[in-house]
Amino acid sequence: MDNDMPYMLEWRGKPTGLVELPVEWMLDDWPQYDTYRRSPEEAYKEWKPEFEGIYRLGRYFGLTCHPQATGRISRLDMLEKLLTEMEQKGDVWFATGKEVADWTRKKLG
Repeated sequence: MDNDMPYMLEWRGKPTGLVELPVEWMLDDWPQYDTYRRSPEEAYKEWKPEFEGIYRLGRYFGLTCHPQATGRISRLDMLEKLLTEMEQKGDVWFATGKEVADWTRKKLG
């Protein structure tokens, strides 16, 4: 939660080869649905402008979804809407954590 881009971890000033994929509570479905008991529409209203800002800056948008939180039909419908809108930008990279880590190692290594 200390950065908005993946970065290489160091230990005692030396690179470890490990990449941190930063997370953010705002982009985690658990607080949205379990802690705050928000509706899918409320989660969307929080995630969409955050994505737009991160997109505008060319940064990393790491949405965390747990099957027991987002895995309900109304929540999945909202997630599909958000992902479709992201995809319509045309230049958004949907990647696995490993792909992002490999990209970060290549870029920063």
